[in-house]
Amino acid sequence: SPGGKGGPFVVGTYHMPCVYWDPRVMVIHASLATKHLLSFASGLPCVFAGDFNFMPGSGPYRLVTEGKLDEDDLEQPPKKEGVDRDFLSLGSGMRMKSAYAEAGGEPELTNYAENPRSGLFIGTLDYIFVSPKVRVLGCTQLLAKDELKTTLPSETEPSDHMMIAADLRL
Repeated sequence: SPGGKGGPFVVGTYHMPCVYWDPRVMVIHASLATKHLLSFASGLPCVFAGDFNFMPGSGPYRLVTEGKLDEDDLEQPPKKEGVDRDFLSLGSGMRMKSAYAEAGGEPELTNYAENPRSGLFIGTLDYIFVSPKVRVLGCTQLLAKDELKTTLPSETEPSDHMMIAADLRL
């Protein structure tokens, strides 16, 4: 705000279980975690950051950034008698924006790791989501795959995930 006097805001972090083989589980987690944060924020600006373990464009990503999934979306959980399906929508007009998408596009990768069980993985799994009233001023530029000399972690990078950061105006 003018003069540098900001108001209250809410920050949530999340490390989503890595259940990439079943996007339906990831949709449920994305829905519940995002709904909980938005409910807790009660209309205050909010930032939701972490290792979400889903890729840009996936069902969980679309749910967070578009606010809903279509009934016929292949990544939604199956219908079950007596189970409420309200997790397919965050609620009327509710959605979040990806800071990197707002600043020009999701990075090529935030994770570059070799796992003995699943092999080499290169992709974007980490995000900074912001509520609609938060303005994204810019994001930290990440290295491209061809700029990395080895998988992560390495001698210079302590994690298999790259650090992401955004400049925001609340």
